[in-house]
Amino acid sequence: MNRLKFSAFVAMTLCAAPALAAGPATAVAAQMPAAARSQLLRSIADYRGNHASAFGAVAAVRGCSYEGYRNNRNPVPECARELRALGPGVLLPMLDALVSGAPRGMAQTAVERRSLTVALCQAVGVLRAKEAMPVLAAVLETATEPTVQRAAAEGLGRLCGDGEWSLLTRHTAAGDTLEAAALSGLGVCKRPAAAEHLAALLATHPPAARAANIARALGITASSWAWQALGASRAADAMTARTVAARALAPAFFAYQGDAHKAVGEALQMTEHPDTTSLLGLAGVQSNAALVAEAQQLAQRIARRAR
Repeated sequence: MNRLKFSAFVAMTLCAAPALAAGPATAVAAQMPAAARSQLLRSIADYRGNHASAFGAVAAVRGCSYEGYRNNRNPVPECARELRALGPGVLLPMLDALVSGAPRGMAQTAVERRSLTVALCQAVGVLRAKEAMPVLAAVLETATEPTVQRAAAEGLGRLCGDGEWSLLTRHTAAGDTLEAAALSGLGVCKRPAAAEHLAALLATHPPAARAANIARALGITASSWAWQALGASRAADAMTARTVAARALAPAFFAYQGDAHKAVGEALQMTEHPDTTSLLGLAGVQSNAALVAEAQQLAQRIARRAR
């Protein structure tokens, strides 16, 4: 190598060094707090040294690649089930894929990459690991596709600690670009405060489209079936959330038409509160006869199932 070429090589090396030290140049990585990013990357590097097979298992998932979903005759990429089936041992490899970029071959096109990101957020969220919080928050804040925003928000909602709670509630303000995703995230948050926050939003009588989104989230967070799955130790929280939801949904049933009215009715059915009949009766005192009759039919269906 002559002196001119050597000088050029040294210059290129020195210029490249800061980029290498800075870590992965992805939007998600850049959005994360520096301390959280550094800690995560150290954890990933340590884990890779002792569990290389876990990274290989994630890289081998093909449901979000054209080859994978074509062979399975799926119309769209889908690999969340594959990732979930790998278990908790692949948490850090999945976070690595979200922060540093997917391993080669997992996804090539924009559609495949979007589907993979959604699947990673879903699989990570199911594990409810605190290490995922800064990554999911960064995905939520940088994503432009609604499906990705929603997957990240729901992952945060499944964690639903104080940090996740603060982030999600901040984005439920009317007009926020992440409002719909944040509402979905609160929907999967199993704490009475989620029902209280959503009920307060519905009580402001928002426009129909927003009311429908709030009602859907309220029905999910107050779902009797979901709370029952958490066991007897959460029975008091369950009844609090369901009561808050039912009291907010009953008057909304008479206040909206169309999609919002339907969403409220479905949310009441998910909540299955034992006092639904009386709550609807009180809320519909001044309503028209047809709507009162519809409310009575709904209450009867709920009463047959309410626990």
